Amino acid sequence: MTDDKPTNTISLAAERGKRERDFAAERDLLTRELADIGVPPEKASAIVDHVLLVDWLCLQATVILDRWDLEQAAAAAVELVKIMARSIQPK
Repeated sequence: MTDDKPTNTISLAAERGKRERDFAAERDLLTRELADIGVPPEKASAIVDHVLLVDWLCLQATVILDRWDLEQAAAAAVELVKIMARSIQPK
């Protein structure tokens, strides 16, 4: 009952690797770009942290909208990001 035809197997790890983001590389790139325009390293680190946090919040907003079958509108995503950002800000 075996089929002698070659199969097109897919390496799930390889496919996931193509889709996963390299956050360390993104952090390095952002830091270098800020250094290139003269931002001091201590400020650059805080800016990069904030940019990556906002990026993550945007991703989470789109996941939430999709999970609830809501329209993927930019305005809705922005409002969700604002809500999430307020909830994690120190008081």
